Amino acid sequence: MNWNRNMSREEWKKRRAYPSKRTMNLYYREDRTARPATVLLYVLFLLVVLGALGKVLIFDPLQEIDRLEAEAVRLEEQSQAAQAQLADYPEVLERYTRYAPTQEELSLTDRMAVLDLIDQVIRPAAEISQVTIQDQQALVTFSGVTLVETAGLVAQLEQSELVAHTTVSTAASEDGRQNIVDVNLFIDLTTGEESAPRKN
Repeated sequence: MNWNRNMSREEWKKRRAYPSKRTMNLYYREDRTARPATVLLYVLFLLVVLGALGKVLIFDPLQEIDRLEAEAVRLEEQSQAAQAQLADYPEVLERYTRYAPTQEELSLTDRMAVLDLIDQVIRPAAEISQVTIQDQQALVTFSGVTLVETAGLVAQLEQSELVAHTTVSTAASEDGRQNIVDVNLFIDLTTGEESAPRKN
């Protein structure tokens, strides 16, 4: 093998040496951000975000507005119903005032209790023709009894806590029976303060 004597063996080997790399990297790294699948994922993500924002910023407020409007309608209906009921209030008040007892009437002695007393004491012994009660006085007109029997009836009445005082007016009976009288008995009734039970 000939070589230039002026060259060293090492220099000559370097000149004769061939490239040692016998392969070439032909791999191309594709940009995946532009692939259809990746673009679709981005689009789906964007739609989800937009949907969430739309629910929070649009759909939920609209639902709340609908709920408030429905509540306002319900309250308006209740108000109209209440006003319709109140429209009859003056008439109801007038009827109540007409039929309800006054404070003065409430302070009067119980009329039914007075009638029961007269019925229990006088009716078994005499013929009652009239009973009138006005304010705190009762007038009982009866007949068919003697003066002694009348005094006994008056004594029984005055034992009642309903009776404050009695006044008797008598007249001879028109039927001609001896000692039988017609009686007008005036009974002054007690008030609430005077009607405490009496001690014998």
